[in-house]
Amino acid sequence: QVSQKPDFNLYLVQIFANMPKADEIVRQRAGLLLKNAVNRDIPQDILEYVKAAVLQMVQDPARSLRHTAGSVITTICQRHGVSSWLAALEG
Repeated sequence: QVSQKPDFNLYLVQIFANMPKADEIVRQRAGLLLKNAVNRDIPQDILEYVKAAVLQMVQDPARSLRHTAGSVITTICQRHGVSSWLAALEG
């Protein structure tokens, strides 16, 4: 299944965080799929990439994308612990 491949998460990040001209609903769905992906075991290097991209998304002009980014951040903190991502608390 495609969603089980580590590269799939990188594509989701690309759509969610790095394609501002894509439809908002497409970007939001990519973010929600990303949220589900980080709730499973993913390689640490990909998780770090996701963290960096998602932190930037809390400043996106679209409210729905900011909320989706918040959901991804919350999921990462619940799954891996807040202490594993102190940068998420800085503001």
